[in-house]
Amino acid sequence: MEDVRELLAEYGQCHSSELSEQERQQLLVEVVAALVRRTDADVSVVWRAPDEPAIFSEVAGRDYAITVTSVSGPDVAAAARAAVRGCDQRELGAGVRWVLVCARTPGRAVDDDLRAALGGAGVLLDQDHLEAAVCGLVPLTTLIRAAFRTPRPPYTPLHELLLQEPEETPPPLSLSAVPSGPVTVPARTEPGIAASAVLAGEGWPMRPSGLAWETPERALVTTESGLAEVDVQRGRAAVAAPAARRARRRRRDPRRSSVCAVRASCAVVG
Repeated sequence: MEDVRELLAEYGQCHSSELSEQERQQLLVEVVAALVRRTDADVSVVWRAPDEPAIFSEVAGRDYAITVTSVSGPDVAAAARAAVRGCDQRELGAGVRWVLVCARTPGRAVDDDLRAALGGAGVLLDQDHLEAAVCGLVPLTTLIRAAFRTPRPPYTPLHELLLQEPEETPPPLSLSAVPSGPVTVPARTEPGIAASAVLAGEGWPMRPSGLAWETPERALVTTESGLAEVDVQRGRAAVAAPAARRARRRRRDPRRSSVCAVRASCAVVG
């Protein structure tokens, strides 16, 4: 809590009229770096020019470069375009994700001109995102990672990052012509029920946690992203109920429904 109070006091100084614009920006860079440091203790700060990335961090195996601008009002779109040019001139390495923090532009002031200025160069965080992190509501690195989650656009307002997850369509399952190896599926069944793997999909991004039969041809697989419906005859899958939405539970005949634990690979068992 003391850390939050100190950061709030430092952030409050950023809005002092006694600061020059350069002093304000440098102080904002220090605030953003302190927020990132809560997740990445090895964050580095290299402030060379107002339009160039100044904060470099690695979070969950991803490299990020962050530019902070203190410009506000009608000039913020021009500052964003200058920041995009500064990012290009810095020649960030392949795979580095770029973040522009418009630290004095609230979400209600983000207009089409500012969105267009960013293009597809990276993602934009506004004053609302920054203050949510300063107050300890959510880590800044969590907001950054959520902002990059496909299929989100370059700018996503704070409330959408906190309350809504983007809908993702799982890739289809497929039958391999030549199995790469035996499929091991941890299974737990009722007495008298045998389980065996009959269909497996490789490279599924969603971690499965359970399965139940809907019909003899279709199975429901629970994942961390929601409920997936799998056609066990054709090897196709589709989202039946995203995790962000509350779906009514269907009553099922317990005599024809079985549930098993699926951990290491996505598989349909029967």
